[in-house]
Amino acid sequence: MIEQKLEFFEFLDYITIKYKIVKKKFTSLNFDESALIKILMATYLDKFESKDALEFYDHPLSKREIDIVIENYDFTQINNEVLLEFQIPEAIEELEKKAKIKSKGKIFIIHKNDADPFPSNPHAHWIDTNLKIDLSNGKCYHIRKHISTLSKKEFNELRRKAVELGIKLPEPKHGKSA
Repeated sequence: MIEQKLEFFEFLDYITIKYKIVKKKFTSLNFDESALIKILMATYLDKFESKDALEFYDHPLSKREIDIVIENYDFTQINNEVLLEFQIPEAIEELEKKAKIKSKGKIFIIHKNDADPFPSNPHAHWIDTNLKIDLSNGKCYHIRKHISTLSKKEFNELRRKAVELGIKLPEPKHGKSA
């Protein structure tokens, strides 16, 4: 039997359910739903051969895949932190360079060296929606499916702020202007 992969909002709903179950079991621990997502990311990013944490959302999981990870995780270790001081190699530091843009309550992340050039190079990740924004035309994609398009005003504002942060953008297409 093939397991059904969860759509993005089904995934978030399921994480909420799992969080309530785990929180009930470990009442003294201080963590939130994002901790469960980080645990899943740590488990599956290597499997997906992803270089960017946001790419995790491009690979839907089934309820069973989520359950296996959460049921086998040692939550008593969740709040243990170890602080290390070391120099980050320049090659890794370069991968981490990104710009964070806030506009009217929306948050966009643009990686200056994103490994995946789709839908544009560079493109923006619209946080909280799991969408990638083509910075040449404002089209919004979930995985590789066109979902919607930013308004001309939003698109121009996003591009303007990106340019202010020193990001080299692709030429605008399809009547959009920067």
